[in-house]
Amino acid sequence: MEPSQSNVIQASFSSADPRFSALVANAFAKAYIDTMLELRVEPTRQAAAWFDEQLKTLRANLEDAQAKLTEYHQRQGIVSADERSDVENTRLGLLSDQVARAQDQTFQWNSREQQARSFLKQGRSPDRLPDVLDNPFIQKLKTDLLHGEARLQELATQYGANHPQYQRQVSENQSLREKLDSEMRKVVAGVESSARQSRQHEVELAKALAAQRARLLELKESRNELTVLRRNVESAERAYDTAMQRSVVSQVDSRASQTNVTVLNQAFVPGVPSHPRSSLTSSCRCWSERCSASAS
Repeated sequence: MEPSQSNVIQASFSSADPRFSALVANAFAKAYIDTMLELRVEPTRQAAAWFDEQLKTLRANLEDAQAKLTEYHQRQGIVSADERSDVENTRLGLLSDQVARAQDQTFQWNSREQQARSFLKQGRSPDRLPDVLDNPFIQKLKTDLLHGEARLQELATQYGANHPQYQRQVSENQSLREKLDSEMRKVVAGVESSARQSRQHEVELAKALAAQRARLLELKESRNELTVLRRNVESAERAYDTAMQRSVVSQVDSRASQTNVTVLNQAFVPGVPSHPRSSLTSSCRCWSERCSASAS
C-alpha cells in the first residue's frame, strides 16, 4: 500500500496472473475497510457492555430511593406535604387568635373579680358592683324591697307595729332582703368562678398553642427529611436517564455496519501486462483517515 498527500491510499499487487492480482488488491481494500470498522465499533461495544452493568446499579439505586420515599409517606401519612403545612399553619393562626381573645377576657374578669373582693374586704355592700347593677333580677328584688318598705311604713301608720298585716309585711321584706343578699353573693361568686374558668381556658389555649408550634417544628423537620428523600429520587432518576441515553447511543454505534472508508475504484483484470510484470490497481477513499487503495 502506498500513502499519498491526499486522503487516498493506493494499494497495489503484482503477479504473473492478472486475475489473481485483481483479487488480492481488492482483498487488501476490503481488509482495510473491515479493520477500520472493527476499530470504530469495538470501543462502543465495550462502552455498551459497561453501561449495561452501570444501569443495573443505577436502577437498583433508583428503586431503593423510591422505596424509601414511599415508606416515609406511608409512615407519616402524607398525601400532600404542602396541604398539611397549610392546615397546620391555619390551626396555629386560629389558636393564636383564640389565645389573644382569652387573654383579653381573662384581664376583664380578673379586674371584675378584684373589684368585687375589694368591696367585700372593705365591708361594703356589693350592690354597687357593675355586675350587680347590670343584673335585672337583682334590680327587680331591689324594687320589690323598696315597695315593701313603703308598704311597711303605710301599715305602721294605719295599724301600728303589732298589727298582723304589719308583721306579715316585715316578714316579706326580710325574705326579700335575704333573697337579695343571696343573689348578690351568687353574682360575686359567679364573677370569681368566671375569672377562674377564664384563666384555666387561657392556660389550656396557651398549651395548645405551644403544642401546635412544636407540631409545626416537627413538620418542618419532616419536610426537610422529605425534601432530602425527594432529591435522592430525582438525582437517581437523572443519573439513570443519562446512563440510559448513553447506553442507547453506544448500543446503536456498536451495531454499525459502515465506516467512513469507501472504495473509489475496484481493481480490474488488466487487458495488457505492465512492464515485464502484470499489475493491477484498486483504490478506496477514506474521508477521515485520508486513505485509498489501488492495484495494478
